[in-house]
Amino acid sequence: MWAMPHFFAEDAAMSDERTEDFIPQITNALLAYPYREITGSRVNEQIKKAAPELNIRETVGILTGPGALSTFIEKYLSGILQRIGNQGGDTLFEILGSQSDKHTAPSERSLWKTFVSPASEQHLVIDPQSLTIRVQDDAPDQNSPLSEIQKVSEEEHDRIRDHFHKTLPTESLEKLMNDDGSHLSFNNWISILRTEFPEDYKRWGKFRIEKLTDVFKQRIDNFDLSIEQKSDLIRELHLSQHHSYEQRKLTASANHAETHLSERSSLASSEPAINARTFALEAIKIMRDDEIRSMPITIGTAIDVLKKKTILSG
Repeated sequence: MWAMPHFFAEDAAMSDERTEDFIPQITNALLAYPYREITGSRVNEQIKKAAPELNIRETVGILTGPGALSTFIEKYLSGILQRIGNQGGDTLFEILGSQSDKHTAPSERSLWKTFVSPASEQHLVIDPQSLTIRVQDDAPDQNSPLSEIQKVSEEEHDRIRDHFHKTLPTESLEKLMNDDGSHLSFNNWISILRTEFPEDYKRWGKFRIEKLTDVFKQRIDNFDLSIEQKSDLIRELHLSQHHSYEQRKLTASANHAETHLSERSSLASSEPAINARTFALEAIKIMRDDEIRSMPITIGTAIDVLKKKTILSG
């Protein structure tokens, strides 16, 4: 049976020993996390924050591709992290031993929504220590370590539309602009694009996300971040956009189902009356005169019939 060479075994043992030295720091960071549940990406952030010298990929021997973090967690953090499911495209863990009474973090959909909404009253900020972005109600003050990331402006949104217009044929563009060449309101513009140019409407969604991402990249270029750190923030923003999109789909689906159910309910409630009336008319056709005379009819119905007969005969 093949045996690991002696010097390889020693290197592996030394690597494990060095890694084990970092585990208490990482454990404390996870226990201090403000929520009982945490995504894999957040675990990675906590590890980097608690043990910046630790290279997870080198530790587990997975230098490229997926699986490095999950392997590291299984080997070194299984006593504190338990996988409980997925959140979007990320793995969701429970922090065992957490004293937090808050189970899940606020919806990450707000990251994207806040960044792309010029009129939003909330603020998108970056934490230089944890290298994360988050949304808060108040702008950071001068003494705060946090820095605000400027939201996309109305002018930038208009420029993105202008860039998209350059990809359209002239006949389409004429319907998407005012006669004087100025912009339509966005609601009118998107309505025309959706109803009259459905293929361009589909293309617009991807185009818009790409251009808004470019704006975000320009914003974070103002901070002293490595390429990897910038990539992490961009991925976090894209994950937020995905959550926002999925929520809109769920809402639209729920509204459609509610409308459909209401229509079915209205139809169902009218069917018994229609069927009963048809049944009664068919029954009267085969009834004798004395049977018809014995049928109970309200005085109001009799008066209505007499009035109708009088009008027709007059």
